[in-house]
Amino acid sequence: MYKNSVFLLSFLLLLFIGSVNAQDETRASKTWDVQKYDITATLPAAETDRYLNAKAILTLKNVGAGAATRLTLRISPNAEVSAVKVNDSIGDFTKGEEKIGTGTLQRIIVRTPSIQQGGNISVAVDYKLKVAENSGLNTLSPISTQFLPLSFWYPTPNSWYFARGADYAPFRLQVNSASNQIAASSGAQTNNIFEQKLSGQPFFATGNWDVINSSNVTVLIA
Repeated sequence: MYKNSVFLLSFLLLLFIGSVNAQDETRASKTWDVQKYDITATLPAAETDRYLNAKAILTLKNVGAGAATRLTLRISPNAEVSAVKVNDSIGDFTKGEEKIGTGTLQRIIVRTPSIQQGGNISVAVDYKLKVAENSGLNTLSPISTQFLPLSFWYPTPNSWYFARGADYAPFRLQVNSASNQIAASSGAQTNNIFEQKLSGQPFFATGNWDVINSSNVTVLIA
C-alpha cells in the first residue's frame, strides 16, 4: 500500500512539473503583444454586397526572448487580405491555414525588419471579410450588423484557442455606414468613432435604433 502511494505521488508530481514546464514554454513562445488596435470598418452600401471592408492598424511590441523578423496574424478564413504595410512600407506576406478544433483560422505571415526585444512595430492590414450567412457572431443586413471577437473579424497575433490566451488591448474603432445605421461598441463615442482606453477586444453592432438619453445614460432601443 505504501509503495503504491509513493508511486502515485511521484506520478502526480511529474505531471505537475511537466504541466508547469509546458506552461512556461507556452508563455515563452509568445513573441508579439498588441499595444493598440486602430480599425476602420466600412459596411456595404448595397443589400446584395456581403463584404465588410476594413483596415486594421496594429501597434505591436516584441515580448519574445530575442530579435524578431517574422509576424503571424490570425483572422477568419473568409477574409481576403489585399495589402500589408510594416512601418508604412509595403510588406511581404504569405497566407496559410491553422486548424482550431473542428474549424480553421487563416494565418497571415509577414516578414518584418529585425525588431529587438522590447521594440515596437506598426502593421497595417487592408482586407475585406465575406459574410456568406448571418450568425450570432457576425451579421450583415440592411437593418442590423454585428461583428463579435469570436468571428475573428480582425487580424491579431494570438488566437483565443492558445493556452497563452487571446490578445487584449486598447482600441480605436471607426464604423462607416452608408445606410446611417447607429453604431454601438465599447469606449467613449464621438460620432461613429469609439475610443476604448482599457484593454479589450474590438467589436461592434449597428441598427436602426431609437436613442433615449436619461441622466447622462444613452439607451438604444430597437
